[in-house]
Amino acid sequence: MKNKPLEFVWYNLIQTILFVIIVFNLQDLFKVKLFSNLLFFIYIFILICLFVSSRYKIFNLAILLLFIHPEIKSRVIELYIGAVPFVQSLIENGGLLETYNSYFISLVTILFIPTYLIVYYLIKSKKSSIFLFIIGLFVFYGLYYYDLVNINRVVIYFTVLLMLYGYNNFSKNTKYIDSNFKVQKGYFVRWITLITIFIMATNLFIKLLPFKNEPYVYIDELDFESGSIINRVINYEPKVFSLSMTGYQRDDKKLGGPIEDDNSKAFIVKSPTTLGEVHLRGTVKNIYNGSMWTKPETNKLEITNEVPDVNDLREIYIFDRDKLKTISLEIKPKYINTETVFTPLYLQNINLSTNKQLFIDGEWEVFSNKNLFSKDTYNIVSIYYDYNNIEYFLKNKLNKKYSLSQFDVYLNVPNSVPQRVYSLTEQIIKQHKNKSNLVKAALIERYLKSNFRYDKNVSVVPNDRDFVDYFLFDEKRGYCTYYASAMAIMCRIANIPTRYVEGFTVNVTEGENVVYNKNAHAWVEVYTEELGWVTYDATPGHISISDYLPQSLFLIEEQKETEKEQKEPEPTEQKDKIKEKEETKDREQKEKEEEAKIKLNIPRYVYFISVILLLYLVVYMFVSTKIDRLNKIVNKIVFYGKLNKIKYSKDMTIREYIEKIEKELQVDLNKVKDILDAYYYGGRKISEHDFNLLKRKEKLISKMTKERVKIKYYLRKTIYILARPFYYIFAYIRKNVI
Repeated sequence: MKNKPLEFVWYNLIQTILFVIIVFNLQDLFKVKLFSNLLFFIYIFILICLFVSSRYKIFNLAILLLFIHPEIKSRVIELYIGAVPFVQSLIENGGLLETYNSYFISLVTILFIPTYLIVYYLIKSKKSSIFLFIIGLFVFYGLYYYDLVNINRVVIYFTVLLMLYGYNNFSKNTKYIDSNFKVQKGYFVRWITLITIFIMATNLFIKLLPFKNEPYVYIDELDFESGSIINRVINYEPKVFSLSMTGYQRDDKKLGGPIEDDNSKAFIVKSPTTLGEVHLRGTVKNIYNGSMWTKPETNKLEITNEVPDVNDLREIYIFDRDKLKTISLEIKPKYINTETVFTPLYLQNINLSTNKQLFIDGEWEVFSNKNLFSKDTYNIVSIYYDYNNIEYFLKNKLNKKYSLSQFDVYLNVPNSVPQRVYSLTEQIIKQHKNKSNLVKAALIERYLKSNFRYDKNVSVVPNDRDFVDYFLFDEKRGYCTYYASAMAIMCRIANIPTRYVEGFTVNVTEGENVVYNKNAHAWVEVYTEELGWVTYDATPGHISISDYLPQSLFLIEEQKETEKEQKEPEPTEQKDKIKEKEETKDREQKEKEEEAKIKLNIPRYVYFISVILLLYLVVYMFVSTKIDRLNKIVNKIVFYGKLNKIKYSKDMTIREYIEKIEKELQVDLNKVKDILDAYYYGGRKISEHDFNLLKRKEKLISKMTKERVKIKYYLRKTIYILARPFYYIFAYIRKNVI
């Protein structure tokens, strides 16, 4: 691997830029920091080996010594031992778990060595760089799909790749004679000109792209047989929604741990009215084991249109419909791969645009028999309490006492929960023990909101600790899963039935609302005698029914007496309520600002170009209708002849040219020649039958040309299609204007 210094520096500089961009993109995709001191050391070592080695033996020996190094050796052994569990984890969880972060970093570090050498050999010795173009397309499309693509990296990557391609192409056409070399006349100028045009065009094209996350096709939309090997390999089996799909929970088998916002889009919600914050239920769980929430298998009922009353708990419908809030939404699950159907509580009916089956279980969790994709739009109608009419609902309350046997699963608390969690719960509701579940749940929710800090950068919960206990007494900060789990368990300790819900919260406004993965959320549903199942949300910044409960519900007897004698000072709860509303307002403002940043800042010249293109298309559509359709077919036949290296000159008649095509392709075109002669020289009109025959022959010539020169056919035809409008316009102007 003897290298000239300048050439060595050139190729390694280009390759380094490309590799760094790829590694950065892998970091964004897997949310793992891949750059390390070891990786940098390996890179420097490879460069030194490449530069100083004059023979393959020396180089191979140096690389062998690198793998004998204890650090590298231990990494290789670790990869070998953990390969099978790592692959199984990827398949089962549909992505990289936090527990395998170090394994993935080791994998990238070790694979860096052979990959770098192979790439260097291919682009330097073989002068081949097309594979880097293909890799770039796959990587950037993957990031584009998840809405994580960095536009500047795309521009740099393909610009550098074009420079590399141009240089390799230039060096292929260079002839070395001793120490001197000759180049084809004008080649260098042409090379520089083409590369400059390519770079400018690439930058302009990429900058103008809208970069909306639009996956082109899904496996589910293809006509593969159910259970085929393709479906199994790509792992498109139906998946129940969980927060791990959105980055809010890296491990399905354990709650908690640090997280980062996932700004990729999940789905689109359309609403005819502004509704405010809506909780869209995904997965409902009722069993807590100290580290995670699960649910047992339950009976499922198929939904046709109207939702069946699966457990006779549709209490909300007894109230006057005018006092309730109707939630009517259209949901397009465009960017999330799950069988779960996201719906509000108290779903009334649902209508799916495709023929997939929908089911509902005892927790009112709705799901399909297959994963839902962009074509599976569904319309839902739900009715829920209008918080502005809360006093009316309390006045006409249900007063329905529940039996413990009916709600046993919603009251279960595992042995892993320590006594101090019980003591804390009793302390919070001490003065309100005789109050209803509605009040006691509100007190627990308010305590959690006011005493614990919202934070995503939390520590990993130790394996021997209960998740709720660790949050309440050690961590004392967390995000939605922490607040929801703590509230669910503390309510159960207070003998209040609860269930844990994972889904999305959406600030629904009139029109289209884009829902991002960062909007994934967890909350609690509480059963109360007054209202049945209601939504409580202990996470700061989120709204629930407790924010609208009248203060009179929280007064104890002594306070009621005092209230008669003097004006009641502003309660702490009311201050908390005002503070929470302000926090909600600030949060909504920040979300609007973030969405505004995400939107593409389109410069004025883009509008100008769009107007020009629109005018061009209008003119083209008008002109194309005026061009003789026979001439269009003749032009195509001439074009296919040129692809078969049959030259056409102005002195040649169309019959002579078609005879050459006939001879080259071994195809009978006698009738084509007769029809064209009769038209051009005999003045005869072309019948519809003759025109259809010409069209069939043109398609036959096209098919035979494609079989002979496949790659050239597609490349040239693309250019031909793009350039054809200009030809029609100029032909029309020349004939009718000039």
